Amino acid sequence: MIGKIIIITALLLLLVLFYKFKGFRRFCYLSLIATIIGVLFGPPTYVVMDDYTARYPANDKNSLLYHFSWRLNPLSPNSPKHTKLGLYHPETKKFLRLSAEHSAQVSLPFVVPGNTLLLHMWWWIFPAVFLTYWASRKLFPSRIRLNNNTPSMKQAFINAQQIDTVAAYERILQQCQQKRWWKPRRIIRQAQLARDLVFERYKNRIGLLQKVNSLAANHAKQHNQQNAKDIARYNGFFDVLRYALIQRQLQSNSHLPIDVRLNKDWFVWTNNTLTATPKISDTERLTLNSLQATWHANVTDQISLDALRDNYVVNGRSFSTLVKELIKAASSERVNDSARDFTTYVQHYLVSNNISAKTTADVGNSLVTQYFIFQLFAALNADSKAASYQRVFEEHLPDMLAQIFSLFFPDETLHSTGKPLFSKPQRDSDAACVLNIDLFPTSRRFNGTPSVKGVVYVNFYDETLWSKEATPAANDNAAKISQDAIARLDATGLVGAAIMPPLTKLKPSQQKAIAATPSRLEPLLKELDDAAKELVRSHTEDIALELLAELLDDKENSLITQFDAVVQSGIEENYALVLQAAAELAGFGLGMLGGDD
Repeated sequence: MIGKIIIITALLLLLVLFYKFKGFRRFCYLSLIATIIGVLFGPPTYVVMDDYTARYPANDKNSLLYHFSWRLNPLSPNSPKHTKLGLYHPETKKFLRLSAEHSAQVSLPFVVPGNTLLLHMWWWIFPAVFLTYWASRKLFPSRIRLNNNTPSMKQAFINAQQIDTVAAYERILQQCQQKRWWKPRRIIRQAQLARDLVFERYKNRIGLLQKVNSLAANHAKQHNQQNAKDIARYNGFFDVLRYALIQRQLQSNSHLPIDVRLNKDWFVWTNNTLTATPKISDTERLTLNSLQATWHANVTDQISLDALRDNYVVNGRSFSTLVKELIKAASSERVNDSARDFTTYVQHYLVSNNISAKTTADVGNSLVTQYFIFQLFAALNADSKAASYQRVFEEHLPDMLAQIFSLFFPDETLHSTGKPLFSKPQRDSDAACVLNIDLFPTSRRFNGTPSVKGVVYVNFYDETLWSKEATPAANDNAAKISQDAIARLDATGLVGAAIMPPLTKLKPSQQKAIAATPSRLEPLLKELDDAAKELVRSHTEDIALELLAELLDDKENSLITQFDAVVQSGIEENYALVLQAAAELAGFGLGMLGGDD
């Protein structure tokens, strides 16, 4: 039992040595080569006498014919003292050793055929193989190696250390895994460790930004600032970003570990009630009904807005005829003028019919104007275009979201060989973390596509980590670009507006002026990461308080402002690229089509 334990322990020790030390692996490889050569060309195991035979068992009719033979000692094949005499059966390869008594009764000649040098191969083959390998390394250093860590891989790892990004180390790991026979395990371990350290640096950076954001939220709340809630809510986005980093570190690919989903329903608030409808026309109907109810409650219940609409005639044209003309003309100015005319008509009607309003004229005029506009929307009757808008909007979300998340880690793209930290997320119906978007139509364009605002929120299982209401920037060129391009622009603008850092609201011109150039960005990130490291090491808020004080004293030159400017500038640049692509398509005449897929 003790012997078995010793053997198992020795085998485990050899296994550890094999995977731990490259020198021991080299020794094993060379020993294996020497053993194979010795087996193939070394001394024979048996010397069989063809002329000397005997049957065994002797008195058995089923006995077999055996040949007398010598079993040689591989270390001393020419010495009769170290050989064993016995019977050998060529077919079964069975050797029956004779006892000392029987061996003394047999007189056989001892002859070992073969070259003397080869017969004694086991004495010199191992030193010869090791010496040959050593001489080959000296004579041909770039061609013969059993060393896993080849100079090319070592130099590649040194280059990756100088860049010090996730992309650089993952490129090294990919190259190592492509080695078919001997994988450079030491470089693999070093690259994996260095990659993990980069992720720790990024997580510390997010922790610092979140701590400064929390302190800024408290400061804003104490001073009754309007954006205090937005700043406090943004801490949830940092939680989402940290989750994405942790999952990205654990997985073997760069896909953003967050599923992206656009709610297929359209949402509308009516009478302080949130309602989801499958068609955009349903939201307009609900809004019109809500306007009617508000009219009766706050203005008058003697006549409805629908009745006023039906009685409205201008220059012999009915309300429905006017709406068709406005849609055909596609002029916002004419719509505004017509809305004012309709409001004036309603005022005169109420006065001439002695109908007194329950509230001020401003409230009634606002209701009438909204009613006119939503009647115009309802007349567009473009549910199919709204569905197409949703489809393109959702298709554009994954790529765009990965780009925005990657903006918080510009280190990855500082060098020409870099790439964004996150790539397009994969569809996953069982994803733990999901970014959802609910769309609220606010108006319609004359081509039928909606103008929207939205609520962006991230759920981790059943818990909402972060939510933000946002509105994409208005685009003055909407009439000149395709409907698909409008959906892509709205998706980019809405999510970008939701994720935009709230501490420093900068104009695009300010973002470009403050955002660090590539030559300045590297020291800026190093300074930020050093501060994050200090926050982790000290376990106090001192460094975060210093950064907040710096932000409050000098908004444009503070470290946080400069980093936020980098992120904000990247978000604005993404929007500009989508707009440029849409303008180029419009330049080729594709903007006149219903879609540009």
